[in-house]
Amino acid sequence: MNDINDNTTPSVTTDLLDYAPGSTATITASGFIIGSTLEFQVQHVIDSGDDGVYGTADDVLGDNSGEGHESWTVTDGVWWVLDAGADGIEGTDDDVIGGDLDQSANGTIVTEWYVNPDDSAGEKFLITATGVEAGEDGAIGTADDLLTGQVAMAAFTDSNPPPVQTFYVPLPEAQMLQVLDARLTPSDPSPSTDPRDPMTTYIGIAAVANGTIIYYDHWEDGFEDDISNPLQATTEIWGDGNLANGAAPGVVGDIINAGTVIILNNTFATIGRDPATDIYFDGGDKFAVSKTVAVTRSTWADGSKTLMTDAVEVYDTNNWGTSYKVPVGQNIGTSDELFQYTGLAIMASEDDTVVTIDNDANPGTLPIVVTLDEGESYIVNGATNQVVYSNATIVATNPVQVDVLTGD
Repeated sequence: MNDINDNTTPSVTTDLLDYAPGSTATITASGFIIGSTLEFQVQHVIDSGDDGVYGTADDVLGDNSGEGHESWTVTDGVWWVLDAGADGIEGTDDDVIGGDLDQSANGTIVTEWYVNPDDSAGEKFLITATGVEAGEDGAIGTADDLLTGQVAMAAFTDSNPPPVQTFYVPLPEAQMLQVLDARLTPSDPSPSTDPRDPMTTYIGIAAVANGTIIYYDHWEDGFEDDISNPLQATTEIWGDGNLANGAAPGVVGDIINAGTVIILNNTFATIGRDPATDIYFDGGDKFAVSKTVAVTRSTWADGSKTLMTDAVEVYDTNNWGTSYKVPVGQNIGTSDELFQYTGLAIMASEDDTVVTIDNDANPGTLPIVVTLDEGESYIVNGATNQVVYSNATIVATNPVQVDVLTGD
């Protein structure tokens, strides 16, 4: 008679309830006959069935024609070395193991399943562990296998953590080159120090919690419909430990913890740039995070370099608004001419956002009215025909972010 594990109720669990595409799920089946063989299978489910509970026998299966849904068998306590690891020596800690990963005949079997990105994003899965014995042919995995009567099921999902903050990087470089150039007066120009291409851009992201995930979406090829489950090759996921889907520059092991600071830096020419091939970390990009972060952004031009630069704290879209009043402007005189130049940078997060700008705070003059799409920016450049006075107003049909740019 076969021995039974002390836990006589079979169960199967996964090390996580939610996985990112391209990760590996560790599966543990417990309470089975010691030394028995289990058949494992992971399948898509589309409905919880009559009982309303996922991970039970009446779950409604979905399309399982993708990779990785074939069953496989593992025998309790049977394992082998697939690879000796980096040290080249079998029997050491870095061995790669096949079979029962806990390496013990104890009624508990540990195995793994690769969450294949081909059909897994946003899906729900049913894992089934079924006890089997060899039939008349004496071989397991054939049509005459016998069931032992022990079976366990569980459900898990394959989607990334939802974002708690979404950011759009303000101050697109081509517009900022115009702003820097507009700050010059006729007495200022000097061929060696005039603002000119290329532009240098910095984006700083500081994490405040362990296990932060960042989804970084470049504007050049359009934005993702679901940024936490991206489809475009240029969109990266940082912090999930999976180097195959991207890693933040300078972050070892693709793990983002409290205190991690990510610096994104590019220098490039804005004139003649081809967005189809020239993809940078720059103004107009969008990113979202699973835990709170702090963000800063700065940019400057060659020639004038950091003598003339713009730097701002970047707020997430939860803190954007639809109505703003500008506290300073070119009509405020100071001894050091702090506001001799005053401009506005306005960026939208939704398509068809209509923005009305009373830049001179004069109801008697016609306002500037523009329509912006997601990630699109408009600059009120503080030039003669676009002065910005204190008490100027910005009203938008959807939330926008507004940065005030000043200088002398």
